[in-house]
Amino acid sequence: MFKPTQSMLARGRLRLTTKQVNGGYYKGNRTGSMGGWDKRGTYKPDFSKHRVYMAPEKLEVPGKYYPEDQRKEPFLLAPFITKHMRQTPSNYVQDIERNGRKSTVIRGFQGTDYLQMWADTPEAEEARTTQPKPEKIETVPTAQLEQIEQQKLPTKPSRKVPQPEPEPETKTKKSKKPLSARLF
Repeated sequence: MFKPTQSMLARGRLRLTTKQVNGGYYKGNRTGSMGGWDKRGTYKPDFSKHRVYMAPEKLEVPGKYYPEDQRKEPFLLAPFITKHMRQTPSNYVQDIERNGRKSTVIRGFQGTDYLQMWADTPEAEEARTTQPKPEKIETVPTAQLEQIEQQKLPTKPSRKVPQPEPEPETKTKKSKKPLSARLF
């Protein structure tokens, strides 16, 4: 069994996740109800249990009405990735020939591409040159080898495997009852 490290044994150790920090941001583990069921069987969400990300006080919440004297800076959530970016072209293309026509298709990065990139590096060249070349192994004649050669064993076994005999076909009278009636 492994022993804990010194940092883990320390009394005031650093917490590893946000859920272990005392006053930190606790995201919850998504267990427990987020609402309840009413008499009719419909689910009513309890919004006090939902996680809500509040806008800072100096920014206005979208969709909320503010009088002229309480106007704030507009608060607009923006995506992390712009929607106006063109798709990045792939460097990996494949030529396909169908019905006598050639077309170039963009494909993803594959394992063969990685191996080709590695083969072009100096490390690969060094690995190829430092590999020992296999030596030709010569067999030394021994008494056992001579004995085996004298036996002249067949390459394939001559023993025949017995095949099961086919059962004779018997004519059975087919019933006109449905399958469910014949089963019971």
